[in-house]
Amino acid sequence: MQLEIEEFRWAQEQNQIEVDWSDGHKTVLPGHVLRNGCPCAHCGLKRREQEAPETASASAAQVDFVDPVGLYAVSIGFKDMHVSGIYTYELLRELCYCPVCLPV
Repeated sequence: MQLEIEEFRWAQEQNQIEVDWSDGHKTVLPGHVLRNGCPCAHCGLKRREQEAPETASASAAQVDFVDPVGLYAVSIGFKDMHVSGIYTYELLRELCYCPVCLPV
């Protein structure tokens, strides 16, 4: 079953995105979770080399913009000028860390 987004919100004052999914689940992702889960090539290389990408400070994790990318993703830019991550909807769901989504 392919999940679809029912509603997508960028809560700027709370520095988080909120996603309501077609299966009724709600994902809330603060800026630091998004920044530390960045899918860009640089951060991906660090993960493949089993090095931790730089952990974003609270100020660096401030979301600066959110732009749609077709019908499958969003581009999220951060105040620290880290702007190359394209977050697929699938990745946004994988980043969810609520009690339902966390592995046991």
